Amino acid sequence: MDKIEGHSWEEFIQYATPTQLWHVCVTFRSEMVKSFFDFLGKNYVNGNQHVFFHADATHGNVIMQGDKPMFIDPDGYCSSPWDQFILKVHEQNAQWFNEYLYWAHRNDK
Repeated sequence: MDKIEGHSWEEFIQYATPTQLWHVCVTFRSEMVKSFFDFLGKNYVNGNQHVFFHADATHGNVIMQGDKPMFIDPDGYCSSPWDQFILKVHEQNAQWFNEYLYWAHRNDK
């Protein structure tokens, strides 16, 4: 397998500014969730419908290429029922926001 160029999340947080962390943890995360909705191709979602999304979109699976994050865990994508998708999105949003708060505001670098 070819080596992926970039920095791990642990390397990135050592030099990232609060603005860069906000971009990854909040802006990029929101864009990613929006892309799952865009992929559905509908405005209305049936509660029984399955949603294709990345169930393991955490900081441990990110490689930073400059300021651009890239997920490197292709087997994290799955198709799950709507309710499980919503729960997973909320769980991951909380994880990413906690990363932002800790590394941008609570941790003395």
